[in-house]
Amino acid sequence: MPRRDSIPVTGPPDASSPDFVTEASRFFAEINGPLVGALSIRTGDRATAEDIAQEAIARAWADWENVGLMANPRGWVFRVGFNLASSHWRRLTIRRRAERREAATAESTVPGPDLTTVDALTLDEALRSLSRRQQEVVILRHFVHMSVAETAEVLGISEGTVKTQTHRALASLRVELEVDDAHR
Repeated sequence: MPRRDSIPVTGPPDASSPDFVTEASRFFAEINGPLVGALSIRTGDRATAEDIAQEAIARAWADWENVGLMANPRGWVFRVGFNLASSHWRRLTIRRRAERREAATAESTVPGPDLTTVDALTLDEALRSLSRRQQEVVILRHFVHMSVAETAEVLGISEGTVKTQTHRALASLRVELEVDDAHR
């Protein structure tokens, strides 16, 4: 919903006006770093994160006349970025499954290590063990440093759900990373 105090009296913002372009440019310059950082954590790959961030920012720019008037345009861009990252992971998962099926049907004469068993999990792997919602909550709360309220707004969930998901995610991470009580 647009902020009432930011709606011009003369009509919608003029995309060609210098103020409009300056405000949008400043916004995108400020959000790019945190967005790429959050998406890097979400995707595990900086190049992919940069591509997804560019797409999210391009979508915001294309509709800046509406997005710029939103109460939380930052949250909108993060939500779009996370949705794009989820789409990316779905496509990647489908491709990997197909590759595994192909590999399983082909005979291999060279024995190798079982790469499915890993003794120690990295933080990236531990994050991947969380549900998508828990990953998003942890990234926004602990890596982007959004408040509970901001996180709830970005993800479209209640503040209580943010707190519950954060608690459960951190408990799971402690188990996955074998963090004992002395290190809390």
